[in-house]
Amino acid sequence: PNDWRLDRMALQESLASMPRWQRARWLQDRNLPVPWQQSVSDCPDSGLRVVGRWSYGPAVSVDVKATATDTFLFLARGSGVSIIRFRSQDSLTFDLLADINSRALTGHVIAQDTLLYVNCAGVEVYGISNPAEPRLLGCLSSTITDFSVTDTFLYTVSGDSFRVYSVADPAHVWR
Repeated sequence: PNDWRLDRMALQESLASMPRWQRARWLQDRNLPVPWQQSVSDCPDSGLRVVGRWSYGPAVSVDVKATATDTFLFLARGSGVSIIRFRSQDSLTFDLLADINSRALTGHVIAQDTLLYVNCAGVEVYGISNPAEPRLLGCLSSTITDFSVTDTFLYTVSGDSFRVYSVADPAHVWR
């Protein structure tokens, strides 16, 4: 059992050090199962059950924004982001509001207030005050591995570098 735990820790460490979009290929090249490509089934022992799923291809990241009447999902997949609305009174029915075509493969997405941040060969910032009509406000053209957003600051990690950018004016992101 201890060897299995060490192998799993080493595998997780290897996956964590590479971009999300490369992980499936890395696992396949080593004849390892790709967990997110396996079929979804109910887990009777846990009390959890699948009540719905997005069947339009692989997804790499999701963020959720809830209002009193709706729940909005921002689903990064391939080279785009789908904006999906679930009605609170019927969480199984959804509306696809918009599809954003990004300039590269997407990674992490974060929805905060009226802005959507998308990791895709940098960070694209969209205005989502009307989720059905997202508007590109600006972008950071710098290769990054991951990012986080708090207030008006964008915290990025790239290789061995950590940088903080101001996104108070998304059209003019500056360090």
